[in-house]
Amino acid sequence: MFRVLVAVSDEEEAVGKQVSFVESLPGDTDEVEVTVVHAMEGRKGSRDLQKPDRIRSVRKAARELSEAGYTVAEEDAREDPVEGIVAIANDIDADLIVLGGRKRTPTGKALFGSVTQSVILNTERPVTVTGV
Repeated sequence: MFRVLVAVSDEEEAVGKQVSFVESLPGDTDEVEVTVVHAMEGRKGSRDLQKPDRIRSVRKAARELSEAGYTVAEEDAREDPVEGIVAIANDIDADLIVLGGRKRTPTGKALFGSVTQSVILNTERPVTVTGV
């Protein structure tokens, strides 16, 4: 079984590209398990009503991948986004992490950091970044 972690933000345009990438993976859909995770800055320890299935981008990714024939699970990272994505990838023993890129200026990246960059630097698992 090939396990893929798709970490989505609130940007639905990026989700479409992530879904397309997963659908382009070789092999049959029944050989791939997909976990869709939402990790968002400022939600550490949050117990609000933002469960994974209440977030539009998670619903969109899960629906489209399920309709394409994939087995899909949904998770919600309650930690810092980077820590949450890496922890869930480790928990499910992901073979691949799929992140959606975000357009930022070099100054914006320097000031605010980059979840994508930090995930790449903090995991030993393969990471694919889809463009926006």
